[in-house]
Amino acid sequence: MVSGLVGAVACPGCGETVPPGSRFCEACGAELVGPVAAPGPGGPAPTPCPGCGGAPDATDGYCAHCGMKQPAPDDHVETDLGAAASVTDRGRRHHRNEDACAIVRVVRPSGVVRVLVVCDGVSSTSDSHLAARGAARAACDHLERISRDAVALTDDVVIAALGGAVRAAQDAVLAVPGSGGENPSCTFVATVAVDVPDAQVLLVSAWLGDSRAYVIEAGAATQLSDDDSWAGDEIAAGADPAVAFADPRAHSITRWLGADAVDLVPRTDVRTVPATARALLCSDGLWNYAPGAADLSGLLASRAALAPLALARSLTEFALEAGGHDNITVVVADLDQ
Repeated sequence: MVSGLVGAVACPGCGETVPPGSRFCEACGAELVGPVAAPGPGGPAPTPCPGCGGAPDATDGYCAHCGMKQPAPDDHVETDLGAAASVTDRGRRHHRNEDACAIVRVVRPSGVVRVLVVCDGVSSTSDSHLAARGAARAACDHLERISRDAVALTDDVVIAALGGAVRAAQDAVLAVPGSGGENPSCTFVATVAVDVPDAQVLLVSAWLGDSRAYVIEAGAATQLSDDDSWAGDEIAAGADPAVAFADPRAHSITRWLGADAVDLVPRTDVRTVPATARALLCSDGLWNYAPGAADLSGLLASRAALAPLALARSLTEFALEAGGHDNITVVVADLDQ
């Protein structure tokens, strides 16, 4: 974090202080829209309108020249930790980004732990964007603390930590007051990847809802989570996936975080994978356009050489080009670093 710099302003992506003239935020890695200018007599210079380059009206969020609605800070956020990265984007149809994610790498004497979390706000509830942000941050903070402080990170310890992360996330959602008499809610998926001997990684995932976790080995994607949704339940009962996903009820989730949640015990997946594997988490804004593991594997075939941030960007762009009907979040982590 940069502080005490004359002319420093706040990053529009994460709010951290950025020195004047910067093109990238040191805190979140987001590329800034042009060099950040020093504030003038009336305060920080506004970010130019991406449509016409004019100065937007700070009072209503629209450009005073061309009338274009200006991007909100959370419309597109990128985080780059090198070996792990995330991209979350508003998409083309929603008026705001109700997805959220959080990632962290913890270095222990025995190796590295990667914590990856994705939450997708339920659009039919009020202030779901705040619920998702609070849940993702609270869960990640809890898992980071356990990853640093636990004497050993066995599968039982990690499963218990993920249960605690769900409770922390639920508390964060309940702290959002909501509006219009509706309780905010969101989905939850998290993966904790722990280095173990013999170039292996313990991969433990937990979820509530239909945000997904995958592992990628030798270019092939395997889905670790099962969708807590109407379609997911139908498929588990033997229905044809194509028929289930074509039903208008397909994306009605059956488990979630929120005041009206009926089950807060996450389902989990535990496995050991080679350190050459990758972990990928995403919201349905991506997997809607690649619903099967084979579909995702096909997307990855031409993107295998991309670094985590470049891959997350490329998959986000794929979803946008496919229609961008929902918010999109993609988290990628290399497990050999």
